[in-house]
Amino acid sequence: MRKKRDKSLTLDEYLRIRSEARVATLLFCIYTVLFIIGGVYLVLQGGRAHLYTSIGMAVYLTLGLKMFIPPFHRKAYLELEQPELKTYPSRKGLLSSHFMFCQLGAYSLGCLALMIVLTQTLSAIPPKVKMIDLPSIETSKMEPSTTPSKFE
Repeated sequence: MRKKRDKSLTLDEYLRIRSEARVATLLFCIYTVLFIIGGVYLVLQGGRAHLYTSIGMAVYLTLGLKMFIPPFHRKAYLELEQPELKTYPSRKGLLSSHFMFCQLGAYSLGCLALMIVLTQTLSAIPPKVKMIDLPSIETSKMEPSTTPSKFE
């Protein structure tokens, strides 16, 4: 039943699916770059990246499997079935509002989770203390000098 429905797609529906796949790819790449930058910053600050990496990879895989792959595969399967679809130029403004709401909402929550974990991990880093050599102060009593003073 699905193959019959896919074959009967109009050109506008295919162009919408292709635009959605491009937007999903762009958002996934942006999230990937932010994830890598956050990890590098955390390591440069001297923090432990275990928690950031584990939570970040869980969010990364979830976003990849649920938000990036489905529109991309839908477009790829359509192009395999009908190779002539690749020749059509794409049009702007063909994205559905439901798709954009889902994509932007999911990636916003993913970035929010990364920011929370990053700030929590950075706040756990002990501050660096700079050691300063101070001159030593002797607390022993001073011996009276053997030189005569004028006031005696």
